[in-house]
Amino acid sequence: SDYGGARFSDEAQAVLLIEVDGEDILVEAQGKRIEAFCRERGAFQVERAGTPEEADRLWQARRTAFGAVASLRPNCIVEDATVPVKMLPAIIRKIVEVADKYDLQIGVLAHAGDGNLHPLIMTDLRDKEEMARVDKALVELIEAAIEMGGTLTGEHGIGIAKDRFMAMEFSQTSIQLMRGIKRVFDPHNILNPGSFL
Repeated sequence: SDYGGARFSDEAQAVLLIEVDGEDILVEAQGKRIEAFCRERGAFQVERAGTPEEADRLWQARRTAFGAVASLRPNCIVEDATVPVKMLPAIIRKIVEVADKYDLQIGVLAHAGDGNLHPLIMTDLRDKEEMARVDKALVELIEAAIEMGGTLTGEHGIGIAKDRFMAMEFSQTSIQLMRGIKRVFDPHNILNPGSFL
């Protein structure tokens, strides 16, 4: 399939973009080592950019990935749970398992270097039965991330949507402490009113 000018095999279950920088001779050596490492572990296609333009073409695929996935259904729910880097394979397997269990389409974008992942749940908000399955899937995924030593959110924050999950990760004492700190700086609750704090 074509994504932003980069072409990937339809057989690929995942695309991993790895970028290195530094002096040309070091980058070349690192690139060769990374390519060999990937091939040894089952990658059947490895493309190494030789110019900034080729690198940009590969990154363009990542920049357009969300749009490609989101166009498949009327709505796309974006999660951002984070796990320790060593747990990325396990949480990705869990996402696949949960998608099958609840008969959902879930794509995954991730920042593999820091364990932050974005399950993209393709759905239709008008379909109440499907949304009930989406909710069950979300609960399982968040529980799994916490059990793997992760956290509820790596980038987007708790806000309103995740306040119901706070007790999975934080004790009531911790939550009350956070609320107390907010009261010190926002005694009239005018900053982000209605959020979990």
